[in-house]
Parts: sequence; C-alpha cells; structure tokens
Amino acid sequence: MIKSLITEEMVEKFNEILKLEESPLVLDKTRSGTYEITIKDKYLKYITIALTEDFYKKLESFFLRGYGIEKLSYNNTGSTFWAFG
Repeated sequence: MIKSLITEEMVEKFNEILKLEESPLVLDKTRSGTYEITIKDKYLKYITIALTEDFYKKLESFFLRGYGIEKLSYNNTGSTFWAFG
C-alpha cells in the first residue's frame, strides 16, 4: 500500500511558520491525501494563485531537508502537492 510521506504534524508545523510570517497561505489536506496551497480567508471560496519560486523553495526546504522526503510532486498549476512512498 502506498501511503503519504507527509504527516499532518509536518503540515501543522509548516502552517505555523506561515502564520508567524503573517502569510495568508495555508496548507489544507484533501480527501485524496494530497495538500492544497490555499489562501485562508472567510470570504474566499476559490481563487487561483500564482506562487513565487521563493515559496516553493521554502516548501521544499522544509519537507525535503527537514524530513528527508526525496521529492515533492505538484499538479499542473502548482497549487496541490504530495509525496507518496
């Protein structure tokens, strides 16, 4: 069975970093075990966002270096990511 290498604890820690930086971004788990990068706002239902390379570097640095995950995979828009193993 293939399982997610990313745990909810890891995501909570990354979300805390974003919160401390006063970022509106948050990682949310989907039903399929992937994680969406979204903007947390009570008035937004859906919005397309274009993230900077700096954000992806921060995300990959956290999960790849911090937890030894070998690779993050992304959907075609870069708004959802996963690591299964």
